[in-house]
Amino acid sequence: GNDYLPIIYVFFALWNVPLLVAGLLTPEKMQEPVVTAISIAWAKLLPVLFFFGSVKVVQNIEKLLSEEADNGKVNAAHLFATAPIAVFAVFIFSGYDIIGLFFVLFGFYYYLKKDYNRFAWFFSVAISFKYFALCVYIPLLLLAEKKILNIVKLMLIGLCVTVVQLIAYSGSAV
Repeated sequence: GNDYLPIIYVFFALWNVPLLVAGLLTPEKMQEPVVTAISIAWAKLLPVLFFFGSVKVVQNIEKLLSEEADNGKVNAAHLFATAPIAVFAVFIFSGYDIIGLFFVLFGFYYYLKKDYNRFAWFFSVAISFKYFALCVYIPLLLLAEKKILNIVKLMLIGLCVTVVQLIAYSGSAV
């Protein structure tokens, strides 16, 4: 069976369109060592780009939280970018979790900006990558909203992308 929801496969399928267009994803071409190396490097580039995007989002969050842009301290984006576990997970292990984290960070960014609809939609995508995002989303949602109807609306938005995928593939044996 599949361990992940279809969204991760969609991301990588779209990412591989240039290789498909270049004719590098045919079974015959995939037997060539050079093409195999190119396709592996290309696949590993996607998490790397999301990592650098995440660093930028952390930088934007830091700007929202800090009035002083340069206060002589090491900033959060630099700490995030050089954290050994992040470097290992993205550059060595090529973990796709960074894609989900990217959407969590974007959701948190919009939470701080008090744009709760965008906050909910970004978390909706993040939750569909890893359910762990719910552990961040639910407390933030309850801190942001006190009206039960708004909580229900934002919770439904937050679960929307995951539920749609679960329903769409509920009949699949995989």
